[in-house]
Amino acid sequence: MKISLLKHLGNVLLGFSIAAFGIEQLLYGHLLLAFFPVKITPSKQLYVCITIGILYIFAALPVWFSSRNSILKLLPLTLFLAPLLFFHLPILLHNPSNGSKWTVCFELVSLAFGTAISVYLPDDFSGITKLTKVNLQKVCIIFFGLSLFVFSVLHFVYSAYISTLIPIWIPFHLFWAYFFGCAFLATSLSIISNKYSRISTFALSLMFLLWVFVLHLPRVIVNPIEAEITSLFVALGMSGVSMLFSFYSRRSAQFSVHAIL
Repeated sequence: MKISLLKHLGNVLLGFSIAAFGIEQLLYGHLLLAFFPVKITPSKQLYVCITIGILYIFAALPVWFSSRNSILKLLPLTLFLAPLLFFHLPILLHNPSNGSKWTVCFELVSLAFGTAISVYLPDDFSGITKLTKVNLQKVCIIFFGLSLFVFSVLHFVYSAYISTLIPIWIPFHLFWAYFFGCAFLATSLSIISNKYSRISTFALSLMFLLWVFVLHLPRVIVNPIEAEITSLFVALGMSGVSMLFSFYSRRSAQFSVHAIL
């Protein structure tokens, strides 16, 4: 696959998932429970839902199309970091043994910093200073690599539960739970050390894309509830984010642990 095509496809998948989150909220008439675990009075719920839903749809635009509007570029990052900081992180700190909350928190982290490299780093890094480029890469490397490490740990700690999510027609469920845990760990180490990071993150993007069609889509077809649909688009967005990291890990020699130290 051509490298430029990899970036464009990553932007398409990530932007599509962001827009889908907004459309979901408009169709269901309430905020996505996976992102906004908060109660709103019935009189305000519809207005808040419509506003946030439209914001998510607009947030896909700077991911799909290059924009110089600083507010529009900040929108997708804000829409992932805000629910993380105001809702999920306090719950996690109060109950650190909550495995599902760890998952949601670092899914939001991955999507947030995936949008950051999509929106703030142009193809050839033109138009921004070297210092800004390196600093942004530092943040993205640390948080995306940390997210993958957390996903790896969760796959080992909750392997019994994760094995139940594997489609019944696939044998050796527990093996695949451990296998994907190892895949997350290997990619985390790869992206931080910049050793085979382009290949590992591209393979990760294919893994998430495979999950969309093999795992999430059949579950949505059988049980089209909000949680299943949201999970499908999270996996799609993670595939796009992984493609973007694959693209930018090649584009800069400083996209490595040496830029962090």
